[in-house]
Amino acid sequence: MKRILPLLLLLVFATTASGEGVYFNRARGFLFPGFPPEVPFILRADTAGQAAPSLPLNLGDDDFTLSLIFDNLRDTPDRDYRYSDADGKRRKAIMPGFTLILEDAGGQRFTTNWGYKVTELPVGDTRAAETRLTVTAPGMNPSSFNIGKNKKRNRLALCRRGDNMRIEAGSDKTADGLTVPLPVGFAPVHLSIVPDGGAEFAFFNLALTCDTPEEPPQMPVPEISQRIILSSDSRAGYWAQAGFTVDNNFIVNGGDYVVAIVPLPGGEYSLRYMEGARVHAGYWKRGMEKCHLTPRADDVYSARWLCPDGRDADPLATAIFQDGNLVITFPSLHGATITLRPHRAYTPAPVPDTEYEE
Repeated sequence: MKRILPLLLLLVFATTASGEGVYFNRARGFLFPGFPPEVPFILRADTAGQAAPSLPLNLGDDDFTLSLIFDNLRDTPDRDYRYSDADGKRRKAIMPGFTLILEDAGGQRFTTNWGYKVTELPVGDTRAAETRLTVTAPGMNPSSFNIGKNKKRNRLALCRRGDNMRIEAGSDKTADGLTVPLPVGFAPVHLSIVPDGGAEFAFFNLALTCDTPEEPPQMPVPEISQRIILSSDSRAGYWAQAGFTVDNNFIVNGGDYVVAIVPLPGGEYSLRYMEGARVHAGYWKRGMEKCHLTPRADDVYSARWLCPDGRDADPLATAIFQDGNLVITFPSLHGATITLRPHRAYTPAPVPDTEYEE
């Protein structure tokens, strides 16, 4: 099953001006911290060495597809684009590009440079340009291929399949590309986009999809109960919302939730909705996943909360088991937190015949 990341949530965004347009890609929930939230997102490098947008990743070594749609706003080969270098000296560039970097915890980098091959035409003072992609994998020499004549609207996709990365690029469709091997165990934890000096790009979309094993979107209540009974994990069981801190001008509390914590292989946890939704109450069904926890260090986890419209509360969200509670923190949402506490007296209501849909 192909799962779009991020997916679902326990918080619901308020329809206030401060809550609109927060995401670089609203449908996927990506936000570059410290950069303007407008769509399209404008990446400009009039000064060399200025900050580049970056995001933390939690992909492990799963298969994924990372795709971008963008325009080059400085794509005229007959024009020299000016910028300042790191020493403050004025420089000029011809059709500057950018580099997309995937980096793992050990510092290994997989880079994809979107650039241009500019040639002088034999007649007159004019130049012609072709788009050229250069890929560098850890431990390998760079590989390059020409995409063709430069066009304004561009697409770039990185498709991981096992130990190989397929890079596809083009204007109307991502048809041209190449496949390169990845080092064993390469698991990117960081994404950054670094513009060349003098570059200016308008990004309209950044989408990440991850291929994962088939998982029912709604786990039957009897199966949840059975998994909890058979689990030796002390955290398995039913938990209730015990606290909530939030800027009410930005987001609102979606309900007083009860969830079932179901342990998964690899130290992960799936939090399944049981009851309590007030907002979008008609959407939520018992057994739906509201949160997925992936271990990071000790009792700290990456948290992915799910919402009905397909947005993630915060790609930087973390969770920690502490003092008998589970506290989820959303740094990008004005420091909002949710606290869950074991509800040992909770027993799921009997399952009616109409609860699960075919």
